[in-house]
Amino acid sequence: MSNRVRTRKRLNKQSKIRTIIRTKLREKKPSNKSKEYKMNMSDKNYKKLLSKKRLTKSQKKNLDKALHVKYCNCVKSLKYKQNNPAAYGICANSVYKNRGIKMPSNAANKCKKNRK
Repeated sequence: MSNRVRTRKRLNKQSKIRTIIRTKLREKKPSNKSKEYKMNMSDKNYKKLLSKKRLTKSQKKNLDKALHVKYCNCVKSLKYKQNNPAAYGICANSVYKNRGIKMPSNAANKCKKNRK
């Protein structure tokens, strides 16, 4: 066998190995749609804060973050799974208004901004 044939075979093997590695790496990467926002507290603390009448500034801030995470997860699930154009209103009602809390004016924009 000549050197050319040997180098071609070696290059073919290397290219096959590279393509296999690339496909495996692509499979391991999660898609952006499957990412879910994580709440900054446990469910027990969340329910406790919702039931309180008066909150300190730090408690209010934590509750706002938790509600925002719930709102973003709701919008994401309705928007992508069911392709629902009214996802923002439905989620605003279920997360904020049913709990008797005023919704921030820029909640939907923050969801888009926080997505990485």
